Amino acid sequence: LRWPGFIEFDEVNAKVLTYSAVSKAYKVWDMANYDLLYELNDPEIQEIKISPGVILCICSRVPSHVPLRLLSIEDGRELAALRHPLRPDAKVEVLELFNSRLLVKQEGAPMEIVDV
Repeated sequence: LRWPGFIEFDEVNAKVLTYSAVSKAYKVWDMANYDLLYELNDPEIQEIKISPGVILCICSRVPSHVPLRLLSIEDGRELAALRHPLRPDAKVEVLELFNSRLLVKQEGAPMEIVDV
């Protein structure tokens, strides 16, 4: 693993998330024994957010929405595929996962809180 990749320790889920900028792959490891659990090789994934029990994959934005994938942190299984609508003329300032809620704030608009 080399820069500009990263490593993140998630104590809540007892997982380690790594990202390799060279292979453009995210890997999830078991924190107890450092076994590789699974790998995410989707080139559309722009960012990942972790919350208890789940991973939110934020995919490449299109003008009208941002595609989102909710995965089980245990095995990478897709739990839901979502398309959150966006105003095409406004920059996304905040897109965060907080437990089972998605917080989205676009420039010039109030924050939205959506159950996922």
